[in-house]
Amino acid sequence: MKLSMIVAMARNRVIWKDKELVWHYPEDFKYFKEKTTGHSIIMWQKTYESIGKPLPNRRNIVLTKEDEIDGVECFHSIESLMENLKKTTSEDEEVFVIWWAYVYKQFLDLGIIETLYLTDVKREYEWNIYFPDFKDKFEEVSRDDRGEIDFVVYKRKLK
Repeated sequence: MKLSMIVAMARNRVIWKDKELVWHYPEDFKYFKEKTTGHSIIMWQKTYESIGKPLPNRRNIVLTKEDEIDGVECFHSIESLMENLKKTTSEDEEVFVIWWAYVYKQFLDLGIIETLYLTDVKREYEWNIYFPDFKDKFEEVSRDDRGEIDFVVYKRKLK
């Protein structure tokens, strides 16, 4: 299994304001859908609640204290989730960690993310939720300039 992360981030590492995403780039939503459709996605319960339903054509996995949520697989810890993924996903399958700084930080701190798909929003915002600093552990391997945003791919640096 290949563990990846996908995020849209402003130049000052801002990703969210309170409980909402204020910017709206249709290209970014299309990019997210293209990358994650047909794959497993991992999210925190707050993310699932903000979406309001399972995302179609994906295996929806939620880190939560709940035992059951309709239409998604629930796990109480990253450890139990990773044990399950090792048993239920193929070696070459890509699994995505999506939305929410809390979950992003946990997975980045574990050092298990191989690829980071970043939508670089070419502005700064005065919001209150930031993406963790990552550039010392990853290197940019591609950039697709789309005007107000870039789609950037980072790979974990080899030790």
